[in-house]
Amino acid sequence: MKRTRSFSKATAMQSPTFSLATKLNVTDDITHNHRPAVIGHRGSLYTALENTSRSFIEAAQAGADGIELDVFLLKCGTLVVFHGTGTDQSPGLLSSYCGIEGSILEYTADEARRLTFNKHSDQFG
Repeated sequence: MKRTRSFSKATAMQSPTFSLATKLNVTDDITHNHRPAVIGHRGSLYTALENTSRSFIEAAQAGADGIELDVFLLKCGTLVVFHGTGTDQSPGLLSSYCGIEGSILEYTADEARRLTFNKHSDQFG
């Protein structure tokens, strides 16, 4: 017979064994002295095209503490900011942005500059 033990929310809130800070061995009081960080997801996605310098600048001007972005190393050694679709095993896919198969990783910087993006893609809001 399998034994189960149930806990009420109140019990869980009072028990130090249910504290994430305890589990992570956090010794500083992180819950009362800091405001949450505001992170611009790919910049300021509601005021500018995401992952563009304009979007990053607008996020900073709006008061964002940081910006989340995806950076890829092209086959020529150049870093590029690009979101793309895909998984961790197959990142930077171009199909939803450009309508072509393949990944941004297969391109040089010169080749990537010549890609034509579908401005009507649902990825561009």
